[in-house]
Amino acid sequence: MCELNHEKIGIRSHMESVAMWFGSTVIMKLPQAAPSLSNVTIDQKGTCINFASGGSAILPASSVAMGAPNAFTFDQQVTQYEGFAVDVIYEYGVDQALLILNDAIYQLNLGTIDLLAYFTKPNYAATVGPLNTFLDSLAAEYLRMVERLYSQGARKVVVFGIGPISKTPLGRFLSSKMIPDAGIKWCAAIDSAVRQLNGKLSNMVKRLNADSGLDQMHASLQLVYADVYGAVTDITRNPTKYGFTDVKNACCGGGKFGAEFLCGHSKSKTCRSVSKNLFWNGMQFTEAGNKKLFSLFFGGSSFVKPFSVQRLCKLLIPGVPY
Repeated sequence: MCELNHEKIGIRSHMESVAMWFGSTVIMKLPQAAPSLSNVTIDQKGTCINFASGGSAILPASSVAMGAPNAFTFDQQVTQYEGFAVDVIYEYGVDQALLILNDAIYQLNLGTIDLLAYFTKPNYAATVGPLNTFLDSLAAEYLRMVERLYSQGARKVVVFGIGPISKTPLGRFLSSKMIPDAGIKWCAAIDSAVRQLNGKLSNMVKRLNADSGLDQMHASLQLVYADVYGAVTDITRNPTKYGFTDVKNACCGGGKFGAEFLCGHSKSKTCRSVSKNLFWNGMQFTEAGNKKLFSLFFGGSSFVKPFSVQRLCKLLIPGVPY
């Protein structure tokens, strides 16, 4: 989970994502967000807090299945934020706290780990049930977390969809280990699930936006949906258009697609031109990749609805003491 304010900025998500660019050097040239579990100063509480947690997922069991039992789940990140919100009110007073919390941009970017767990851990998939049931549970939990954030002051929210997992170095490596037909079917199945979940998240954004009138349940709430799937698909199909020469391999890693051995492993190595690679490791983008996605979502494009993150930043929220 990530919170950002164009003056008072940010909490970024479980991984190094486009959210970090919204919340650090690009908009206001602020320093990197402080980890939420570090000794955070009073000034940092009003600017940057980082709730990042490697391997975090929407559902706790997904992280456990992927070997990250200590990762902070969506629920735990929101709980940490709720404590942060109380601290902000205590430190700054109600009026200034409302400005910080209501006018911030809350960026949510989870779900990849959940789908990886479902499609790579058969025992987990058997436990959570049919795919449709699983996707419904993810969407329901996502909505529940948005409701909690709203109750604690969130009014401007960016929901990041999930990118095409089959196009990541890790996805390519996993499918390459299968017999050709099985690999093709696996890629099609996991990306289909990604699109289905993205559809549920996009519809959630539309429903909540339609219920944001001053006399409605989600008064003054405004959400934006960032179509990561569409943006990454376009980049991988037209790499030179976006300034990339390698959109298949991890810049830091080893073995097939740079995803067979983790970055830092004795068999891993780093590419020479990081700025020309879309992916840093098996799943995460390079700085250049993040910047390119940032430009698409912040400045406005066909990949962000109903309008750009820049416009969301400029919206004035009724009742906020500007």
